[in-house]
Amino acid sequence: MLSHNEIEEMEGLANLSKLTKLSLSHNKIRELPSLEVHRELQELRLSDNHIQTIPESISFNQGLKIVDFAKNMISSWRYNLSPSEIISTLTILFGNM
Repeated sequence: MLSHNEIEEMEGLANLSKLTKLSLSHNKIRELPSLEVHRELQELRLSDNHIQTIPESISFNQGLKIVDFAKNMISSWRYNLSPSEIISTLTILFGNM
């Protein structure tokens, strides 16, 4: 858990391929990088950041059960399916544009 820091970029995660939970809420992250290498990721918490776009690459994380993007600046979802069709429990709209 790396919440409540001044983190601006999600970097240095590539070697953590067995990562199952990632919490980076309450930071200053603007961009969500590809998380394709994290096939075992089940929980992703990124609320209260500055994220504007959710990339299509998140669809490769089929094991995601909880995704929290609340209180960001999301105005674009780059995927043809709706969020609920991809992830079983998704908090994405609360506090977004």
